[in-house]
Amino acid sequence: MISSEGIFSVGLLTCTILHLYTQQNVNNEKPNKKYKKIDLHTHILPKTWPNLKEKFGYGGWIQLHQSETGGRARMMKDEEFFREVDPNCYDPEAILVDMENYGVDVQVICTVPVMFSYWAKPEHCADMSRFLNDDIAAVTKKYPKKICWPWNYSHEFC
Repeated sequence: MISSEGIFSVGLLTCTILHLYTQQNVNNEKPNKKYKKIDLHTHILPKTWPNLKEKFGYGGWIQLHQSETGGRARMMKDEEFFREVDPNCYDPEAILVDMENYGVDVQVICTVPVMFSYWAKPEHCADMSRFLNDDIAAVTKKYPKKICWPWNYSHEFC
């Protein structure tokens, strides 16, 4: 198993290299498109998921409450507010708009860390990981040249 420090070092080095290759020069010329601009760390959530408190019989799970008008959504832990997220955290089309606006060629996506649910029963955590993986796989299948992902895993496999 690779240590988190090793992953961080490789990621930082990769980001630095990609940054150098995709920078516009000081004369404001177009960047060299021989190299792609890759964003290596973007969080994504499914647009919807089942009520996990009802499904598993205990609380502590994050749910996403979207507004009826679109826009920002509220992540709730049971009835408590956890965080507010923009559409580019749950809508692949919004991610594509951001990519275009920032000149990003490829986006590497992963789930929001709180969704790993390490505190949950192992079988429920594994079920949630499968659900998240299936959702991310569907996104990457729909946009194979624009969005990719490493994977998620549940703690029972560590």
